[in-house]
Amino acid sequence: MKHLIDGTDGSDSWFWEDAAAPDDNLKPYWEEVDGLPNPTLEAKGGAGSGNFGHSGRAGHVGGSGAGSHVPLQGGRDMTQYQVPFGERVWDGKPLPWGDDRPDKIIVGKTGEDLAMSVLSEAMGEQFHSVNVGRNNAPVDVIGDGLAVEVKTGLATNQRDSQHWRVTLGESGKAEKAAMAQMTKQEKTAHNKWKTKEAMRRKRDFVAEASKVTGHDYTPVTVGVIMHPSLTRADVYLIEGHHEKLTWKQNTTSETYVGTFNIQGGHSD
Repeated sequence: MKHLIDGTDGSDSWFWEDAAAPDDNLKPYWEEVDGLPNPTLEAKGGAGSGNFGHSGRAGHVGGSGAGSHVPLQGGRDMTQYQVPFGERVWDGKPLPWGDDRPDKIIVGKTGEDLAMSVLSEAMGEQFHSVNVGRNNAPVDVIGDGLAVEVKTGLATNQRDSQHWRVTLGESGKAEKAAMAQMTKQEKTAHNKWKTKEAMRRKRDFVAEASKVTGHDYTPVTVGVIMHPSLTRADVYLIEGHHEKLTWKQNTTSETYVGTFNIQGGHSD
């Protein structure tokens, strides 16, 4: 079925050629890193909250309180950003919608900006967006030995949508034309193939980043559950890249980083 889709069987070499260009804005992604951080979290809760701005800029830190240490090798203790489960944005039940529904693109961008701020604060290193000058990059954020997939969902999601999953790119004209001729079963098989291909691209990205920099990169997922006002969000850090992660199974004390206030919030 792959041969039906024009352009989907090409390599990602263009990405790495761009990255190697002296003046390319992707060059910072391949800067030398000192060691490999351990992304595993062992947070058990604690009081407090954080306050971060957009575009990777950490804002004023607020809140404090006792709690277990979050062992991020070479990083910082994030206990001050942790709150009990019942005080997080998402407590297992969907929130009601407010007057406005934020645009999906804005939600994703806000989640990515927050993830970069939180990772920078946790690791004490700078993180960069890979989604610069291109669409549908294999991963979203890179820095300090981590290749990060950022997945953001709203706390208003109903039960059947309470998950993070791999995002498939927008179908091109040739693909849409081919899918129009497919049966329901063929479309299902095709989308499964696209998902596998998306995962392959992520693995290739991690392998190439490790090769280019000379340091091993570790795949991780940052899962964000955001209030519909885009003013507050829960952040989770999960090892690996995944086709699908349900909130119920993956919003544990071991993956929980903290709950953060976001400067600006939702405005149209």
